[in-house]
Amino acid sequence: MSKRKKVLIDKKFQLRTVFALLGIKIVIVSILVCVVGIYALQQNKKISNIIEIEDNIVQVLSLPVATAEDFGKSPDDETLSEASEEDLAAIENSQKISLKLAQDHDKNMTELRHMIKVNQGLIWGIVAIIFVQGIILFFILIRQTHRIAGPVYVMTMYMKSIIDGNIPEKLRPLREKDFLKDFYQVFTDMVDSLRKKKKK
Repeated sequence: MSKRKKVLIDKKFQLRTVFALLGIKIVIVSILVCVVGIYALQQNKKISNIIEIEDNIVQVLSLPVATAEDFGKSPDDETLSEASEEDLAAIENSQKISLKLAQDHDKNMTELRHMIKVNQGLIWGIVAIIFVQGIILFFILIRQTHRIAGPVYVMTMYMKSIIDGNIPEKLRPLREKDFLKDFYQVFTDMVDSLRKKKKK
């Protein structure tokens, strides 16, 4: 028997099945890409902000911090009253800056840890979506192939009956959503023709 050259034997059936599956796949992947893309843009903004703040922290920390010693006072000297108001304000301002930087740093580290957890969750989410997609496609394929296998099974039973010499008087119709209806009609015509020839 020669090898079949025509790939699309039943264009209506084959293309409908292929495009249905491709459509589902494209919709799911598009939604996934949109979600990941939006999330990535938001994370990039956050990371850029954190980088800017951390850069400022490093720059400020590289500046010398004003202390009482810088103004000729020992740290255990209880009488800072001799220091000028400007000197005391500089010390207080330096301490406020250090405290703010420490708070910003803690906030940034917390945000980075949160982003890492969310990224891990996103990865597991993608794995779960792909798994669920596989299950959905499995059941769709089972349902679609059932609409093929049903008519093939019916015709096989009728053929076995014909081989045994019993030509059925009437063939039952296919289900509304079954495929291969054109082929089944040809099969029905063939059985009708055999029945007529047998009666002669």
